Amino acid sequence: MVPFILPNMIEVAEQATNEEYCQKIFPEFIPLFKITEPIQVMLIFLQNMNLLLSKTTQDDIRNHVLPMITRALEAGMPQMQELCLNIIPSFANLVEYASLKNAIIPRIKKLCLAAPTLSIRVNCLVCLGKLLEYLDKWFVLDEVLPILPSIPSREPSVLMSILGIYKVTLMHKKLGITKEMLASKILPFLFPLSIENGLGLSQYQSFMSVIKDMVSRVESEHVTKLEQLNAVQQEQRTLQKFAQESVQTGSASSGELTAHVDSSAMDSFLSGCGFGSGNATVLNKNGTTVTKAQADESVTKKTDSTNNGGEGEDDEAAGDAAQAKGPGIHSAEASCDKCNEGQLTRSVVIAFRKRLYVEHFTA
Repeated sequence: MVPFILPNMIEVAEQATNEEYCQKIFPEFIPLFKITEPIQVMLIFLQNMNLLLSKTTQDDIRNHVLPMITRALEAGMPQMQELCLNIIPSFANLVEYASLKNAIIPRIKKLCLAAPTLSIRVNCLVCLGKLLEYLDKWFVLDEVLPILPSIPSREPSVLMSILGIYKVTLMHKKLGITKEMLASKILPFLFPLSIENGLGLSQYQSFMSVIKDMVSRVESEHVTKLEQLNAVQQEQRTLQKFAQESVQTGSASSGELTAHVDSSAMDSFLSGCGFGSGNATVLNKNGTTVTKAQADESVTKKTDSTNNGGEGEDDEAAGDAAQAKGPGIHSAEASCDKCNEGQLTRSVVIAFRKRLYVEHFTA
Protein backbone atom coordinates (compact mmCIF):
# COMPACT_ATOMS: atom_id res chain seq x y z
CA MET A 1 0.00 0.00 0.00
CA VAL A 2 2.94 2.36 0.52
CA PRO A 3 3.45 3.12 -3.21
CA PHE A 4 -0.18 4.26 -3.37
CA ILE A 5 -0.16 6.36 -0.19
CA LEU A 6 3.26 7.96 -0.54
CA PRO A 7 2.34 10.30 -3.46
CA ASN A 8 -0.48 11.77 -1.35
CA MET A 9 1.89 12.31 1.59
CA ILE A 10 4.32 14.12 -0.67
CA GLU A 11 1.54 16.36 -2.00
CA VAL A 12 0.59 17.29 1.56
CA ALA A 13 4.28 17.99 2.35
CA GLU A 14 4.48 20.42 -0.57
CA GLN A 15 1.57 22.48 0.82
CA ALA A 16 2.77 22.39 4.46
CA THR A 17 5.04 24.97 6.01
CA ASN A 18 8.63 24.11 6.82
CA GLU A 19 7.83 23.87 10.51
CA GLU A 20 4.89 21.54 9.92
CA TYR A 21 6.95 19.45 7.53
CA CYS A 22 9.83 19.01 9.99
CA GLN A 23 7.63 18.28 13.00
CA LYS A 24 4.82 16.15 11.57
CA ILE A 25 5.56 14.87 8.06
CA PHE A 26 9.27 14.12 7.83
CA PRO A 27 9.29 11.82 10.92
CA GLU A 28 6.77 9.66 9.01
CA PHE A 29 9.12 9.54 6.00
CA ILE A 30 12.10 8.20 7.95
CA PRO A 31 10.90 4.55 8.17
CA LEU A 32 9.92 4.65 4.47
CA PHE A 33 13.47 5.64 3.42
CA LYS A 34 14.68 2.18 4.44
CA ILE A 35 12.20 0.27 2.23
CA THR A 36 13.86 -1.36 -0.78
CA GLU A 37 10.95 -3.54 -1.88
CA PRO A 38 8.85 -2.65 -3.71
CA ILE A 39 11.31 -0.53 -5.64
CA GLN A 40 8.64 2.07 -6.46
CA VAL A 41 8.90 3.55 -2.94
CA MET A 42 12.51 4.58 -3.40
CA LEU A 43 11.78 5.72 -6.94
CA ILE A 44 9.00 8.06 -5.73
CA PHE A 45 11.37 9.65 -3.22
CA LEU A 46 14.04 10.15 -5.87
CA GLN A 47 11.54 11.76 -8.23
CA ASN A 48 10.57 14.24 -5.49
CA MET A 49 14.08 14.87 -4.21
CA ASN A 50 13.77 18.63 -4.74
CA LEU A 51 11.08 18.73 -2.07
CA LEU A 52 13.17 16.73 0.38
CA LEU A 53 16.24 18.87 -0.18
CA SER A 54 14.40 22.18 0.10
CA LYS A 55 12.48 21.47 3.33
CA THR A 56 14.65 18.95 5.17
CA THR A 57 17.37 20.12 7.56
CA GLN A 58 21.00 19.39 6.76
CA ASP A 59 21.35 16.96 9.64
CA ASP A 60 18.32 14.96 8.45
CA ILE A 61 19.65 14.95 4.87
CA ARG A 62 22.96 13.63 6.11
CA ASN A 63 21.47 11.01 8.41
CA HIS A 64 18.44 9.78 6.44
CA VAL A 65 18.33 10.97 2.82
CA LEU A 66 21.96 10.25 1.92
CA PRO A 67 21.84 6.57 3.03
CA MET A 68 18.75 6.09 0.88
CA ILE A 69 20.60 7.47 -2.17
CA THR A 70 23.60 5.19 -1.64
CA ARG A 71 21.25 2.22 -1.46
CA ALA A 72 19.59 3.37 -4.68
CA LEU A 73 22.96 3.42 -6.47
CA GLU A 74 23.40 -0.25 -5.62
CA ALA A 75 19.80 -1.25 -6.39
CA GLY A 76 20.59 -2.48 -9.91
CA MET A 77 17.72 -0.62 -11.56
CA PRO A 78 19.04 1.63 -14.38
CA GLN A 79 16.26 4.20 -14.13
CA MET A 80 16.82 4.64 -10.40
CA GLN A 81 20.58 4.79 -10.81
CA GLU A 82 20.28 7.55 -13.41
CA LEU A 83 17.99 9.51 -11.10
CA CYS A 84 20.53 9.20 -8.27
CA LEU A 85 23.37 10.35 -10.51
CA ASN A 86 21.40 13.41 -11.56
CA ILE A 87 20.39 14.27 -7.99
CA ILE A 88 23.68 13.79 -6.13
CA PRO A 89 25.44 16.99 -7.39
CA SER A 90 22.47 19.10 -6.27
CA PHE A 91 23.01 18.38 -2.57
CA ALA A 92 26.75 17.67 -2.54
CA ASN A 93 27.36 20.87 -0.59
CA LEU A 94 25.15 19.51 2.20
CA VAL A 95 27.12 16.29 2.54
CA GLU A 96 30.15 15.94 4.79
CA TYR A 97 33.41 15.59 2.93
CA ALA A 98 34.15 12.24 4.58
CA SER A 99 30.78 10.85 3.46
CA LEU A 100 31.30 12.18 -0.05
CA LYS A 101 34.77 10.68 -0.26
CA ASN A 102 34.09 7.32 1.39
CA ALA A 103 30.44 6.59 0.54
CA ILE A 104 29.39 8.31 -2.70
CA ILE A 105 32.50 8.56 -4.89
CA PRO A 106 33.52 4.87 -4.53
CA ARG A 107 30.01 3.75 -5.55
CA ILE A 108 29.97 6.04 -8.56
CA LYS A 109 33.38 4.76 -9.67
CA LYS A 110 32.26 1.17 -9.32
CA LEU A 111 29.07 1.83 -11.24
CA CYS A 112 30.98 3.67 -13.98
CA LEU A 113 33.34 0.76 -14.63
CA ALA A 114 30.56 -1.85 -14.59
CA ALA A 115 27.69 0.17 -16.04
CA PRO A 116 25.07 -1.97 -17.79
CA THR A 117 24.17 0.79 -20.25
CA LEU A 118 25.98 3.60 -22.04
CA SER A 119 23.70 6.27 -20.55
CA ILE A 120 24.59 5.21 -16.99
CA ARG A 121 28.31 5.34 -17.77
CA VAL A 122 27.99 8.81 -19.25
CA ASN A 123 25.90 9.97 -16.29
CA CYS A 124 28.54 8.60 -13.90
CA LEU A 125 31.27 10.61 -15.65
CA VAL A 126 29.12 13.74 -15.72
CA CYS A 127 28.31 13.30 -12.02
CA LEU A 128 32.01 12.94 -11.19
CA GLY A 129 32.77 16.09 -13.18
CA LYS A 130 30.16 18.04 -11.18
CA LEU A 131 31.49 16.75 -7.86
CA LEU A 132 35.12 17.75 -8.54
CA GLU A 133 34.73 21.20 -7.01
CA TYR A 134 33.73 19.64 -3.67
CA LEU A 135 36.84 17.43 -3.55
CA ASP A 136 40.44 18.26 -2.75
CA LYS A 137 43.20 18.23 -5.33
CA TRP A 138 45.10 15.15 -4.20
CA PHE A 139 41.97 13.03 -3.83
CA VAL A 140 41.08 13.86 -7.43
CA LEU A 141 44.60 13.08 -8.65
CA ASP A 142 44.82 9.82 -6.70
CA GLU A 143 41.26 8.45 -6.84
CA VAL A 144 39.30 10.01 -9.72
CA LEU A 145 41.66 10.58 -12.65
CA PRO A 146 43.34 7.14 -12.51
CA ILE A 147 40.07 5.34 -13.29
CA LEU A 148 39.50 7.19 -16.58
CA PRO A 149 41.95 5.12 -18.65
CA SER A 150 40.25 1.98 -17.30
CA ILE A 151 36.86 2.82 -18.82
CA PRO A 152 36.32 0.30 -21.63
CA SER A 153 33.94 2.37 -23.79
CA ARG A 154 35.19 4.60 -26.62
CA GLU A 155 31.94 6.17 -27.74
CA PRO A 156 32.07 9.92 -28.46
CA SER A 157 29.80 10.74 -25.48
CA VAL A 158 32.12 8.82 -23.14
CA LEU A 159 35.26 10.41 -24.63
CA MET A 160 33.86 13.93 -24.33
CA SER A 161 32.84 13.25 -20.72
CA ILE A 162 36.38 12.07 -19.95
CA LEU A 163 37.80 15.17 -21.62
CA GLY A 164 35.46 17.35 -19.56
CA ILE A 165 36.76 15.86 -16.30
CA TYR A 166 40.35 16.54 -17.34
CA LYS A 167 39.54 20.10 -18.39
CA VAL A 168 37.67 20.94 -15.18
CA THR A 169 40.51 19.53 -13.09
CA LEU A 170 43.13 21.44 -15.07
CA MET A 171 41.35 24.80 -15.06
CA HIS A 172 39.75 24.85 -11.61
CA LYS A 173 41.66 27.15 -9.27
CA LYS A 174 41.19 24.76 -6.34
CA LEU A 175 42.43 21.68 -8.19
CA GLY A 176 45.04 21.54 -10.95
CA ILE A 177 47.21 18.76 -12.31
CA THR A 178 50.95 18.37 -11.73
CA LYS A 179 53.25 18.66 -14.72
CA GLU A 180 54.69 15.22 -14.01
CA MET A 181 51.25 13.62 -14.25
CA LEU A 182 50.40 15.63 -17.36
CA ALA A 183 53.58 14.67 -19.17
CA SER A 184 53.78 11.01 -18.15
CA LYS A 185 50.16 9.83 -17.92
CA ILE A 186 47.47 12.19 -19.18
CA LEU A 187 48.92 13.47 -22.46
CA PRO A 188 49.96 9.96 -23.64
CA PHE A 189 46.38 8.86 -22.89
CA LEU A 190 44.59 11.79 -24.56
CA PHE A 191 46.53 11.87 -27.83
CA PRO A 192 45.26 8.46 -29.03
CA LEU A 193 41.72 9.36 -27.93
CA SER A 194 41.78 12.54 -30.00
CA ILE A 195 41.98 10.56 -33.25
CA GLU A 196 39.21 8.07 -32.50
CA ASN A 197 37.11 7.48 -35.61
CA GLY A 198 33.84 8.36 -33.92
CA LEU A 199 34.82 11.97 -33.11
CA GLY A 200 33.61 14.83 -35.27
CA LEU A 201 35.47 18.00 -36.21
CA SER A 202 34.28 20.10 -33.26
CA GLN A 203 34.98 17.25 -30.84
CA TYR A 204 38.50 16.80 -32.25
CA GLN A 205 39.12 20.54 -31.91
CA SER A 206 37.97 20.39 -28.29
CA PHE A 207 40.48 17.59 -27.64
CA MET A 208 43.31 19.52 -29.26
CA SER A 209 42.44 22.69 -27.34
CA VAL A 210 42.70 20.89 -24.01
CA ILE A 211 45.88 19.09 -25.10
CA LYS A 212 47.50 22.41 -26.08
CA ASP A 213 46.55 23.91 -22.72
CA MET A 214 48.19 20.95 -20.99
CA VAL A 215 51.35 21.21 -23.08
CA SER A 216 51.53 24.94 -22.37
CA ARG A 217 51.10 24.27 -18.65
CA VAL A 218 53.92 21.71 -18.66
CA GLU A 219 56.19 24.06 -20.60
CA SER A 220 55.58 27.10 -18.40
CA GLU A 221 56.01 25.21 -15.13
CA HIS A 222 59.16 23.42 -16.27
CA VAL A 223 60.71 26.62 -17.65
CA THR A 224 60.03 28.34 -14.33
CA LYS A 225 61.69 25.48 -12.47
CA LEU A 226 64.76 25.54 -14.74
CA GLU A 227 65.08 29.32 -14.40
CA GLN A 228 65.05 29.01 -10.62
CA LEU A 229 67.70 26.28 -10.71
CA ASN A 230 69.82 28.33 -13.09
CA ALA A 231 69.60 31.37 -10.80
CA VAL A 232 70.76 29.28 -7.84
CA GLN A 233 73.66 27.85 -9.84
CA GLN A 234 74.70 31.32 -11.02
CA GLU A 235 74.68 32.56 -7.43
CA GLN A 236 76.82 29.62 -6.32
CA ARG A 237 79.31 30.22 -9.12
CA THR A 238 79.49 33.91 -8.23
CA LEU A 239 80.16 33.10 -4.58
CA GLN A 240 82.85 30.58 -5.51
CA LYS A 241 84.53 33.09 -7.83
CA PHE A 242 84.43 35.77 -5.14
CA ALA A 243 85.91 33.35 -2.61
CA GLN A 244 88.74 32.40 -4.98
CA GLU A 245 89.54 36.04 -5.69
CA SER A 246 89.55 36.80 -1.96
CA VAL A 247 91.92 33.89 -1.29
CA GLN A 248 94.27 34.98 -4.07
CA THR A 249 94.26 38.61 -2.86
CA GLY A 250 94.90 37.58 0.73
CA SER A 251 97.68 35.21 -0.31
CA ALA A 252 99.46 37.90 -2.32
CA SER A 253 99.38 40.43 0.51
CA SER A 254 100.17 38.26 3.49
CA GLY A 255 103.73 37.22 2.58
CA GLU A 256 105.06 33.79 1.81
CA LEU A 257 102.62 31.81 3.94
CA THR A 258 98.97 32.47 4.78
CA ALA A 259 97.25 30.22 7.27
CA HIS A 260 93.67 29.14 6.70
CA VAL A 261 92.59 27.42 9.87
CA ASP A 262 89.49 25.21 9.71
CA SER A 263 87.77 26.80 12.67
CA SER A 264 85.75 24.60 14.95
CA ALA A 265 84.59 24.68 18.56
CA MET A 266 87.67 22.71 19.65
CA ASP A 267 90.00 25.00 17.68
CA SER A 268 88.47 28.06 19.31
CA PHE A 269 88.85 26.49 22.74
CA LEU A 270 92.51 25.59 22.16
CA SER A 271 93.28 29.03 20.74
CA GLY A 272 91.73 30.66 23.78
CA CYS A 273 93.92 28.50 26.02
CA GLY A 274 97.09 29.48 24.17
CA PHE A 275 97.46 26.25 22.17
CA GLY A 276 97.74 26.05 18.37
CA SER A 277 95.35 23.92 16.29
CA GLY A 278 96.79 20.80 14.79
CA ASN A 279 94.28 20.89 11.94
CA ALA A 280 95.42 24.23 10.54
CA THR A 281 96.22 24.39 6.86
CA VAL A 282 98.69 26.84 5.34
CA LEU A 283 98.59 28.18 1.80
CA ASN A 284 101.95 28.88 0.11
CA LYS A 285 102.51 31.64 -2.40
CA ASN A 286 102.43 29.13 -5.23
CA GLY A 287 98.92 28.01 -4.18
CA THR A 288 99.85 24.68 -2.56
CA THR A 289 98.41 23.77 0.84
CA VAL A 290 100.52 22.41 3.71
CA THR A 291 99.76 21.62 7.33
CA LYS A 292 100.74 23.92 10.16
CA ALA A 293 103.34 21.41 11.32
CA GLN A 294 104.95 21.49 7.88
CA ALA A 295 104.87 25.30 7.97
CA ASP A 296 106.55 25.27 11.39
CA GLU A 297 109.25 22.95 10.05
CA SER A 298 109.82 25.28 7.11
CA VAL A 299 110.03 28.27 9.43
CA THR A 300 112.49 26.40 11.65
CA LYS A 301 114.79 25.75 8.70
CA LYS A 302 114.62 29.38 7.63
CA THR A 303 115.27 30.55 11.18
CA ASP A 304 118.28 28.26 11.54
CA SER A 305 119.70 29.44 8.21
CA THR A 306 119.13 33.04 9.22
CA ASN A 307 120.82 32.61 12.58
CA ASN A 308 123.84 30.58 11.33
CA GLY A 309 125.87 33.73 10.73
CA GLY A 310 125.16 35.10 14.19
CA GLU A 311 125.59 31.99 16.26
CA GLY A 312 128.93 33.25 17.60
CA GLU A 313 127.44 36.51 18.75
CA ASP A 314 124.52 34.66 20.37
CA ASP A 315 126.87 32.26 22.11
CA GLU A 316 129.09 35.07 23.34
CA ALA A 317 126.12 37.06 24.56
CA ALA A 318 124.77 34.01 26.30
CA GLY A 319 128.17 33.31 27.85
CA ASP A 320 128.50 36.88 29.05
CA ALA A 321 125.05 36.70 30.54
CA ALA A 322 125.90 33.46 32.26
CA GLN A 323 129.19 34.83 33.63
CA ALA A 324 127.44 37.94 34.89
CA LYS A 325 125.16 35.82 37.04
CA GLY A 326 127.92 34.27 39.03
CA PRO A 327 131.13 32.31 39.12
CA GLY A 328 131.38 28.84 37.78
CA ILE A 329 129.20 29.53 34.77
CA HIS A 330 130.94 28.71 31.49
CA SER A 331 130.52 30.05 27.97
CA ALA A 332 128.01 28.40 25.57
CA GLU A 333 130.94 27.37 23.31
CA ALA A 334 132.61 25.39 26.08
CA SER A 335 131.92 21.64 26.09
CA CYS A 336 131.13 21.19 29.70
CA ASP A 337 129.01 18.28 30.91
CA LYS A 338 128.28 19.83 34.29
CA CYS A 339 127.31 23.33 33.26
CA ASN A 340 125.42 24.11 29.98
CA GLU A 341 123.37 27.16 30.87
CA GLY A 342 124.83 29.02 27.86
CA GLN A 343 123.56 26.34 25.48
CA LEU A 344 120.11 26.50 27.16
CA THR A 345 120.02 30.28 26.72
CA ARG A 346 120.84 29.91 23.02
CA SER A 347 117.98 27.44 22.58
CA VAL A 348 115.56 29.79 24.33
CA VAL A 349 116.56 32.67 22.04
CA ILE A 350 116.16 30.56 18.90
CA ALA A 351 112.78 29.21 20.04
CA PHE A 352 111.55 32.71 20.83
CA ARG A 353 112.58 34.00 17.38
CA LYS A 354 110.95 30.99 15.76
CA ARG A 355 107.69 31.64 17.57
CA LEU A 356 107.67 35.30 16.56
CA TYR A 357 108.30 34.28 12.95
CA VAL A 358 105.44 31.74 12.93
CA GLU A 359 102.97 34.09 14.60
CA HIS A 360 103.85 36.82 12.10
CA PHE A 361 103.16 34.70 9.02
CA THR A 362 100.24 32.71 10.34
CA ALA A 363 98.29 35.63 11.79
